Amino acid sequence: MLLSYVALMVMLAIAVNGNGQNQWMGPRYYWPDWENEEECSVLCGSGLRPQIQRATCYKRLTCYPEYMPSPHRRNVTCNTQPCGDTCPPGVDQFLPHPTNTHRFYQCAFERAVLHHCPAPLVWGQDLGRCAWTWEV
Repeated sequence: MLLSYVALMVMLAIAVNGNGQNQWMGPRYYWPDWENEEECSVLCGSGLRPQIQRATCYKRLTCYPEYMPSPHRRNVTCNTQPCGDTCPPGVDQFLPHPTNTHRFYQCAFERAVLHHCPAPLVWGQDLGRCAWTWEV
């Protein structure tokens, strides 16, 4: 009886391989759709957007962190439309971010490139620089 129990435990231990698959049940996780990890690196003029895809368990009770694969990462092109009047040729200027006061765009070479103010500073459009909140 004890020998049968030990044999069963050994078979179950062998059944799970290093990629989280059980030989009898198949993979314990799946790869859902890609998620945007950050916004596009430009407002216009063609940039990159980092994306991430994390493995997700089919059954939470059967997933073990040591068998979960590392996330997949990729960059996709975004905001490929020309800047036109937003960043005209030969004009270097700054533009405020429409929703985040800690970010701004810098127009250069007909592209509006995203920049971040260091915490806790915010973008001061009239000052043309990152500043303390009481300055803007």
